[in-house]
Amino acid sequence: MYEPCAVCGNVSHGYHYGALVCFACRQFFRKAFKNHYVCPAEGDCRISKSYTGCKSCRLAKCLEMGMQSSNFVLNQAKKTFETLAFPYLTEVFEWVRGVAFFAELHDSAKKELLLNQWPSLLLLEISRPGSGLRSFDGDKKIHAFLSRLREFEVTPSELVFLKILVLFMRKKGSSYAEYKYKYQYEKSICFLKSCSFTRQDSSLWVRRIVILLNVWIPTTSPFVRNLMESKHPEIFDRIVQGF
Repeated sequence: MYEPCAVCGNVSHGYHYGALVCFACRQFFRKAFKNHYVCPAEGDCRISKSYTGCKSCRLAKCLEMGMQSSNFVLNQAKKTFETLAFPYLTEVFEWVRGVAFFAELHDSAKKELLLNQWPSLLLLEISRPGSGLRSFDGDKKIHAFLSRLREFEVTPSELVFLKILVLFMRKKGSSYAEYKYKYQYEKSICFLKSCSFTRQDSSLWVRRIVILLNVWIPTTSPFVRNLMESKHPEIFDRIVQGF
C-alpha cells in the first residue's frame, strides 16, 4: 500500500529533505526553497492532488510538513563527497596497512581506530598537493578546514607524520593501550619537527598545525555526522571486513 505525499496527497516517492513526498513535490522544493512567492489568495489555497498551482502555498505546505533546505544542502554535500572523495578512501586504507605499529594491533583495535579517525585521515589525503579535489563547497566546516590546512603548505613527508599523528590522537582504552597511542602520537610530532626544520620558525608551524588538527572535530560537519550515524556501507563495511 502506497503512502500519500505529505504535501499534495499523491503517491509518495520516498523521504526527501525531511518529509515523505512525491517526486513532483521533491522537485518543486529543490527549485523553490530559495525563492519568495506571493499568494494571490492571501495564503488560503488548499494544496491537493487536483491543485498545486500556487507556489507560495505549496512551498508553505512543504515547510509545514517538515521539509528543510538544510537537508537539501546536506544531500548535495553527501553526493559531492560520495562521487569525488570516496576514491581517496582506498589510498587511506592502503596507507594505514603500512603503518608499523598499526599492523601489530589486534583487529578490534584497528577497527576502532579507523571508525573514529577516517574523516580526518581522508581530509588529510584530500588536502595533499596534486589532489584532484581542491574545494568542498557543500559543507562549510569541511571547506574551512581544508582551506586552513592548505595554508600550511604541507610537504609529502610532513603529511605522512601528520596522518600518523591523527591516527593516534584522542584515544582511550586500557592504560597500556593509551600509553602506546600517546607514545606514537608524540613520536610523530618529533618526526614532524625533524622534517620541517627548514621552515622559518618551524616550531611555531608545528604547534599551529597540531592545534588545528586537535581542535577540529569531524562530527561538527553535517555530512560526516550523517555518514557516521548511518554507517555508510562504502566506509563501514570495508572497515569491518578488514578494508
